Amino acid sequence: MSEIEKSFSRQALFYDEYALVQKKGALWLAKEIEKRNFSTGVGNILEIGCGTGILSSYLLKFFHESNIFLSDISMEMIKICREKIQNNYKSPYFFVQDGQTILKKDKFDFITSSFTLQWFENYIEALKNYIESLKKGGSLFVIFQGPESFHEWKAICRKFDIWFSGNEMPEPMIIKALLQAFLLEKKLSDYEMLRKDFTLYYPSSMDFFKSLKHIGASVQTGDRKMSSKDLYKIVKYWDSKKDIKVTYSTWMIKAFKS
Repeated sequence: MSEIEKSFSRQALFYDEYALVQKKGALWLAKEIEKRNFSTGVGNILEIGCGTGILSSYLLKFFHESNIFLSDISMEMIKICREKIQNNYKSPYFFVQDGQTILKKDKFDFITSSFTLQWFENYIEALKNYIESLKKGGSLFVIFQGPESFHEWKAICRKFDIWFSGNEMPEPMIIKALLQAFLLEKKLSDYEMLRKDFTLYYPSSMDFFKSLKHIGASVQTGDRKMSSKDLYKIVKYWDSKKDIKVTYSTWMIKAFKS
């Protein structure tokens, strides 16, 4: 079991209470999906990283007649997702799988994922797999947290010459280059990338750091660790500002298979 899987499984019961930006992002993604006005011919739908079902509930409302497959790396998350939605909607198909390894060539009409891509060791390879897994004419709608996030936290780290210990996020320009290459190779008929920033306010800086822990996002994928001494400096200064706001930069990928 990976550290990421352990972290999200441990916090599964707290996730919905603290996943505020994930709810905002899922709503944004759901509205973009709804605007597309997909026909009833969307047969197989895959959600990667369904978590506790925040986005899944929208999919089940939009696609009444489709076969919906919900996957997550954490069995604990899937258990909660199943309990939340089985009594309200047509039962989807659940399975546990690492979202980086999914490759079912020409299988799905629609693939979506919300705030999962940033946890992948190789997000470019994952995106390639998703596009390969789409049927002809299929669609990919994905949102992820971008590198512009947490600039308030980063500014304090620069002020005190402290390593920023947050995880590295996917680079939008690298993703855009991949999509552009696929467009030139005629593997895609079109694509679009959108950015939207969400700002959350916290009673204290420790409430922000605790919120990361309670959604499983405090696990570090790199080798930059925050010492207790550094944390004390950041918290003391940030709380003195009396305006604990945090910006989450969110990117959306909309890609369409040729």
